[in-house]
Amino acid sequence: MAAVGAATAVALVALVVVGGCVAPAPSGSTGGDPVDRRAEDKGFLLTTHLPTSTFDAGTAIPLETMLTYTGPAPKATLWGSGSGPVSMSYTELTGAHRSMGGVMTADCAPHDFARGVPALVRPVKSWAASQDDPNHAFFVAWGDDPELHLPAGRWRIDVSAGGFLAECAADAPGLSLAIPIEITIR
Repeated sequence: MAAVGAATAVALVALVVVGGCVAPAPSGSTGGDPVDRRAEDKGFLLTTHLPTSTFDAGTAIPLETMLTYTGPAPKATLWGSGSGPVSMSYTELTGAHRSMGGVMTADCAPHDFARGVPALVRPVKSWAASQDDPNHAFFVAWGDDPELHLPAGRWRIDVSAGGFLAECAADAPGLSLAIPIEITIR
């Protein structure tokens, strides 16, 4: 009976491994290697993942970002913008050279983290422009889109995590993590 159980377990493991190896690429990705980046400092780890660096135009970009406290204490508080400790900016490297993001509130809010528990951060979208900016309509439509879409071209996405490791004050120790990613939209 044990031999049959072991053989079944080996067959199931082989099925899972083979199935994982032939999984199709995400819809809208056009091949290429996955993009995995990390930045770490002062007990915090910022990670990003994309299944590829090349996407078809019109495809939602599945950017996965996590901020994890890895320090020695059971929990930590990161003080900063009430809009969250992670911001993202998007810079068009070709075409119209538009830039969106990095806009955060200036309040001082606490963000609590339990050690080893990753906080998933959905793609953050922000922008600021005057009404007479020729790209104003684009910025409004892009900001209103619930998913992350970018026009065709080369783009740099800058993912940043920051704040203070003590309640906000001019002399409070700070945290600043940054991850740049370049992608192509075809």
